[in-house]
Amino acid sequence: MKSKQEMEAQVLHIVDRTTKNQRGDEDSFVELKSKFPDDFQKTARQIAALCNAAQGSEAIWVIGVDEKGGQTLGVDTTDLESWWPQVEKFFDEFTPEMRSINVPIGNDGTVVVGMFFTSDRTPYVVKTGMSGGVEREVPWRSGNRTRSAKRGEILRLLNPEKRLPEMELLRANGNIDCSARHAAPRMNPGTGEQVEAIEGPGVYFYFTVQVFVEAVNEVTFPTHRSRGSITVPQIFDNHPLEVDFSTSNHNTTWIEANNHAALVKKPTTLTLSCRGYVDVMGDTDRTQDMEFERLVTDLRATKALTLGIVLEATEGRGRWESTITLHQAQDREEQLAHRTYFRWETA
Repeated sequence: MKSKQEMEAQVLHIVDRTTKNQRGDEDSFVELKSKFPDDFQKTARQIAALCNAAQGSEAIWVIGVDEKGGQTLGVDTTDLESWWPQVEKFFDEFTPEMRSINVPIGNDGTVVVGMFFTSDRTPYVVKTGMSGGVEREVPWRSGNRTRSAKRGEILRLLNPEKRLPEMELLRANGNIDCSARHAAPRMNPGTGEQVEAIEGPGVYFYFTVQVFVEAVNEVTFPTHRSRGSITVPQIFDNHPLEVDFSTSNHNTTWIEANNHAALVKKPTTLTLSCRGYVDVMGDTDRTQDMEFERLVTDLRATKALTLGIVLEATEGRGRWESTITLHQAQDREEQLAHRTYFRWETA
């Protein structure tokens, strides 16, 4: 659900775009009105048509903008309180959920009203106001006109296509662990004895990422279709990372996660782990160690890196991808024996 700030920003964007074009800038899910219409049945029909065509997306009315000339006229915002109940009477059984916001335009006291309608309970049916004939209608928005819905459109409303929900990459943090060449005890599988093996040099990546998933319907993200990447300027370019949901701390009944997939049931924050490793290459042990020292020096001087995340849902619902920039933390470096840790976090 949009915040009041986001609603206001969207209304301002619509008004700015309309004023710039000097004409009504309506599209399939946006309607502009110069004043609160006094034909309540026609208004209910238009709103129902807009929400039916939106099929789960948001529908918006902006009152106080000339739909023909694109001028901002403003309205008396108190009219909404008495106007909306009159419109609701012409809906059959229930109306689209509506949230409104008053948005000042300029410094002359002009105010427009933004009305945001949810469309997740289609079909919306309106009363025609006629007796003895067609009493109810499922209206549909087509371009800039309102008409009755066709059979195929009603079928799509009754069997809605599942789409990928809105998603936002919120924050991330983690470590880059530089491991120098060192001796590590290992068990000989043949004899069961402890033996000493040489590991490294190499670089480990450990990151935790939080993504807000605005799930209206349940959505599943399989692990094998999820991936991450890390880019550190002049060092690593889109180096692949594995994504895992099972180690995440999901203290909610709205998420079920294991090492195969994450099932998101309601709007909530999904936490995922990103891990990776890269060997430090070199022809000899000496050149490997020199390359490792150079890499540590370069990381120490690096200010920021970029994480990329790709999550693909099941049932062909689509793929979401995003990136986020992380900066070295204030206590950015820690050295333990043969390891150097660099900590990273979002600002």
